[in-house]
Amino acid sequence: MLVVVFILLIPLVAMQFTDEVVWTLSDFAIAGFFLFGAGLTYEFIARKGSNTAYRTAVGVAVATALLLVWVNGAVGLIGSEDNPINLLYFGVLAVGIIGVIIARFRSRGMMSVLFLTAIAQALVAVIALIAGEHQSPVSSVSEIVIVNGFFIALWLGSALLFRRVNTTGSKLKKILQSNVTTSNIISWSFGIVFVVIGVLNMFLVHFVPGAFYILLSIIYIPQTNAFIKKKFGFSIPFAVKIIVGLVILWGTLAVGDLAEIFGL
Repeated sequence: MLVVVFILLIPLVAMQFTDEVVWTLSDFAIAGFFLFGAGLTYEFIARKGSNTAYRTAVGVAVATALLLVWVNGAVGLIGSEDNPINLLYFGVLAVGIIGVIIARFRSRGMMSVLFLTAIAQALVAVIALIAGEHQSPVSSVSEIVIVNGFFIALWLGSALLFRRVNTTGSKLKKILQSNVTTSNIISWSFGIVFVVIGVLNMFLVHFVPGAFYILLSIIYIPQTNAFIKKKFGFSIPFAVKIIVGLVILWGTLAVGDLAEIFGL
């Protein structure tokens, strides 16, 4: 409660020194409601875990959700706050809330839920670009990608923390498991990026390059590497996948048709 009061004092004090900050009574009431609700949510879920990693992961997830609601309601993540496409972000929150209930607050399930939430956030950005929101004078391609990428990184960061809750054993084992988790998250991130590029190509350029990017994304799925190793006795080195991915991304963003369409 004291934390909520302290945060609300910041705009109140700022109003005494500048005309740039203008909050009404309803603004303070709404802000207080969301802050108090976020605090209660954190306390309720954090009690389900007994270690620092779990509580930190919950804190990051709750703070990200609060920031998403606050920024989206105040100025809008895409265009202005009155842009209907911003309503899709409530779908992102719905994925997280429903997933948490299904996962029953278990760390392994929470990790999967937050990963899916990150994907949902990425899909909103894709839909916005397909809908031509980047042509708006207040939302460029880079702004849409950077803003949504910021929230995606927070969701993935929370997922990684939940993954570390299950890490046990010696210090070396913890390091190895942490590296595996990090490599998997990086692989999934590349996979999602290539799916997004593939979908954009299908709608805006041509079906063939779109299908290529989507097929390419499959090799970045960790389960694909496990399947190849099981069936054929070898796997694609992580470093090779990253180098190939970076080269293809560079070509796509530098000279690809999408780069011309979006003016990159």
